[in-house]
Amino acid sequence: MAARGFAAEMEREKAKQRTRDALLARAKQGRVTGGVVFGYRNVPVHAGTDASGNPVRACVRHEIEPGEAEVVRAIFQMYVAGYGLKRIARTLNGDPASTAERAR
Repeated sequence: MAARGFAAEMEREKAKQRTRDALLARAKQGRVTGGVVFGYRNVPVHAGTDASGNPVRACVRHEIEPGEAEVVRAIFQMYVAGYGLKRIARTLNGDPASTAERAR
């Protein structure tokens, strides 16, 4: 039983590593590896059509969402300017004191 348990654990580790490798390869190709990321939209890439004429999705890629990208740039600018995370959050949430400081 101990040997089977060890073999099962080794297979789980191999599966985990294969999953990581596959996700890393997808990310390097610019493909979405799961979920939605603020500042981007997920855009399906079609590889043609099936027998019924329906599009067949090959993969999904990120495309910059201009409005959200401006917010991301503002966050980075505030961080570089020395703002802490709480201050950035307050500014983004419209705290009047933080907004006035940012305008200076």
